[in-house]
Amino acid sequence: MSKLFITILRNIFHFDLLYVYKVSPSEVCEFNDVNISYNLNDRYLSLYKGTDFVHNACYSLGGCYISEIGKEIHIPNSFYIYNCVTTEGFRGKGYYKNALYFLINKLKTSNDVYICALRSNQASISTIEKVGFKLVGHVTFVNVFLFKLILKTKVYDEKVSFL
Repeated sequence: MSKLFITILRNIFHFDLLYVYKVSPSEVCEFNDVNISYNLNDRYLSLYKGTDFVHNACYSLGGCYISEIGKEIHIPNSFYIYNCVTTEGFRGKGYYKNALYFLINKLKTSNDVYICALRSNQASISTIEKVGFKLVGHVTFVNVFLFKLILKTKVYDEKVSFL
């Protein structure tokens, strides 16, 4: 009976961590273009292999709303990369890494670049760290049905705040 109760509680209360990463303008980022077409506009990056759509990423100056925690990340004078998605058939082939390298090189003129990842998304975390991002904090939160509650924020970068 207690295992059933614990299972029910885990389904009602979902605890997780959101990691916050940063790469500075001084970081050198190189990438291997593997016959990819990059389509960059004022808020989005799309990658294509031939005519196949393989990856999408969004970015903004100053931060944006993070739906996983129900708060806005505020990072003055810095770029924030978010909503990175690789098409399922193209995952594990380096497209996400190339997208991050491409964006960092385009955005890092004199601004830091930030990105977040959920603790449960180990593939994304691995790529983020390989690209050169350094962990600068985390947010511990719980989702209860439709409500999001931040339990603890621990950020070691004075530019980052959550509103």
